[in-house]
Amino acid sequence: MKIAILVVSIVIASLAFAQNTNTQMGARGAGLAYATATIDDEWGMFNNAGALGIMERAGVVSAYEVRPSLEGSNRLAATFFTPIPVGSLGLGFFRFGDALYNEHLISAAYGHTLGITSLGLRVTYHQHAAEGYEMQRTKSVHIERITQKSK
Repeated sequence: MKIAILVVSIVIASLAFAQNTNTQMGARGAGLAYATATIDDEWGMFNNAGALGIMERAGVVSAYEVRPSLEGSNRLAATFFTPIPVGSLGLGFFRFGDALYNEHLISAAYGHTLGITSLGLRVTYHQHAAEGYEMQRTKSVHIERITQKSK
């Protein structure tokens, strides 16, 4: 059975020709080389949707990252999140690139805490555009979790 799962995984991976830019944002994450899977901060919308369930107040954050040595690789992101009676909701926008090649993402997420674990569900609409090629659009669903620190 394990060999069958391995073979199916390899076949699926070889057929999937997908990639996109790193959507992780925030100064704290950048300082940690974007090792953000366990960080429960306001950038959870893009870094780990499970962090939304831990948020205790509403907020809006935005960032613009400029890379002067690599023209056309600037990144822009904004996110809004708010607690609701059962969990938290978030909405985010991300843009990468310039006129030659760019990516746009619009994400909606929900996070909820169960004990010491917070679970998150994020739905993302992706749009990729490259000069001379047809614009590509797709959707993705992410299920993520984060374990809270003991108090």
